[in-house]
Order: sequence, then C-alpha cells, then structure tokens
Amino acid sequence: MKIYQKVLLFIATIFTLGTVSKEVHANEFNFSVNPVLPENQIGESGYFNLQMSPGQSQTLTISLKNTTDKTVVVEEEIASATTNINGVVEYSPNKIKADSTLKYNLVDYASIPKEVSLPPNSSQQVKVSVTMPDVKSSF
Repeated sequence: MKIYQKVLLFIATIFTLGTVSKEVHANEFNFSVNPVLPENQIGESGYFNLQMSPGQSQTLTISLKNTTDKTVVVEEEIASATTNINGVVEYSPNKIKADSTLKYNLVDYASIPKEVSLPPNSSQQVKVSVTMPDVKSSF
C-alpha cells in the first residue's frame, strides 16, 4: 500500500509541476543593420569582404532601419575582433588587450560617425570610410 501511495504522490507532483507555468515575453526590438555591398565585394554575405589595393580608400554604406514607434539612437564604434577568456570571438569594443601578432587594427583604418538618430519607422544610410594599409598583404 505504501508503494502505491508513493507512486501516486510522485505522479501528482509531476502533474502539478508540469501544469505550473510562467508567462514569458521576448524582448522585441525591431531594428536592423545591413551592409550595402559594393562592386568589389568578394562573394555574397552579410558582411563586407572587399578586394582592395594597398592604400586604396573607399566609402562603404550601412543601412539602418528602425521599425518601432520610437526614436532610436545608435551609438556606433569600430573594433577589431578579439577572443575572450572563454575562446568566444568578440566583435564589439572591449578591454581585451590586442595580441602582439595583430598587424593591422581596424580602428586605425576605418571611421564611422559616433552616433545616429533614427526617427520612428524610418531607415538611414550610414557612411563608413575605409583605407587599406599601404603594404601588400601576404595572404
């Protein structure tokens, strides 16, 4: 009889835990960033992969789109990719010290406006200036 009661209690507990739920809401932010790929793009991707000559300068375009009913202020920064302590690639600015083998730091070769304000339900193109190093790479 005790085993029957324990099994019944176990089933009731599982049933009770299974029916208790918590309402969850996703953080929806309707904002997008897309590169406008130029003619010297190598392949099709969601990022810039350009064929450029040493010392060549180019202005790239990034399309920002705000589909919310509020003004969005975008703070823009350029950073070279780094690897954090867990081995995960970090693409945003951080305090990770650059590796001694880094020859070309992206912040030295590209510039972007510090801030862009996007009105509600609008899009805007942001210009990024890029200049290649003066030396030919050995890739």
